[in-house]
Amino acid sequence: MDIQKHYSDFSEANLRASYIEDVLDRNRHIHNFISILFNIEKGGVIAIDGEWGSGKTYFVHQVKWLLDYASGNIDSEIESVLSRTLPKLHNIKGHKYKVFYYDAWRYDKSNNPFFTLLRSLILTFGGIDFFKEEKSISDSLFSAIANIIDGVSSIRLQSLFNFGRAFCGFNAKEQLPAIEFIEQMDGQVHSFLDYACEGQYDKLIIFIDELDRCKPSFAIELLEIIKHYFNHDKVVFVLSTNLSEFQYCVKQYYGESFNGWKYLDRIIDLRITLPQISLEAYHKYLWKKTGLDKIDNISIACADYFELNLRECERYNQHINIAFGRYIREKSINNEISDELDSLYAIFIPILLALKLYSVDKFKEFISGRDYEVIKGLLSVDRFRKNVSFFILSANEDLAENREALLVKKLEYCYNQLFILTLMYYIRKIK
Repeated sequence: MDIQKHYSDFSEANLRASYIEDVLDRNRHIHNFISILFNIEKGGVIAIDGEWGSGKTYFVHQVKWLLDYASGNIDSEIESVLSRTLPKLHNIKGHKYKVFYYDAWRYDKSNNPFFTLLRSLILTFGGIDFFKEEKSISDSLFSAIANIIDGVSSIRLQSLFNFGRAFCGFNAKEQLPAIEFIEQMDGQVHSFLDYACEGQYDKLIIFIDELDRCKPSFAIELLEIIKHYFNHDKVVFVLSTNLSEFQYCVKQYYGESFNGWKYLDRIIDLRITLPQISLEAYHKYLWKKTGLDKIDNISIACADYFELNLRECERYNQHINIAFGRYIREKSINNEISDELDSLYAIFIPILLALKLYSVDKFKEFISGRDYEVIKGLLSVDRFRKNVSFFILSANEDLAENREALLVKKLEYCYNQLFILTLMYYIRKIK
């Protein structure tokens, strides 16, 4: 099991399955977005705006996968989804788009985004062949391109300028006015983009992801490079970021008095707000493989109650699977574990794991025996109450008229035994 905090499965098999089943109820939004791309006549910059943990990265991977898939042979299962999801994308085969995904945060350690973006594009589209064939480009340019592909560490502004000189065919001794440098640099990048888009392709779609996680200098310089050097009629940049938060990144770079929102408005041509995924659908998707229905429902109730976002839910689900997988393995080895302990584990482990993600302070209060109010709050959630009853009430108690009162009383008793009396016992023992 992968325990990375921000791990998501972007494999082709998973993207295909989630699209066919529409487990996240996102297909209509995917189709809407692709329809927008089809109607863009020239290049530009689109922003997909969404809160942290709202599923932006998964969304752009699904869009990329579908556009890539459309370039090949679409099978009957995909054809069926295309035809029944509105808007229908029956004409998707008629659009040939090259699609490129750039994880900005992955390259954040670099001092210059120009190198990392161009190098990634060259590696993806085989642009080194283009530069080999260009007779007008000097050997120094080819050497510079080769250095980019090999990877460059500790990039500084001077190295960019030196690279730019070679990129434009000037040797190290020639004097190059700044304005001519910019014009020549722009022309060479433009020629490369012509090469990348040539032939059967209508557009090159470049997804720039995780901008709001980058250091301000890298993120802002990347935006300005996109606008100044990669502005091309056949290139559409798609930024997935939280614009409300990203404006503060702009302020950090240019100063608190700078209007970050207006700055972004000058860079971005079209803003699209990504609708929230149905949490109910996402919970079913995450917990469908565990096979522990009652525990799953208690966990889902906790995720709802503590308002965990999509990314937190993913981590929470991983923690639940690890905790119960380990418990089940230990139980198979140690036959002394009782049914009563099973019940307490099933009820309190989901609460503790959710609390840890929600608030460390609340978690500490709870385990110190000072926050039974959390239990009272969870009991107001129908799904929690019904499934906890299975573990804590006997068959007779479950049918009793005072069933609700018994449930509250027994849960309070369990909480006191676990988190108050046990704590007091250990304090006395230490003393």
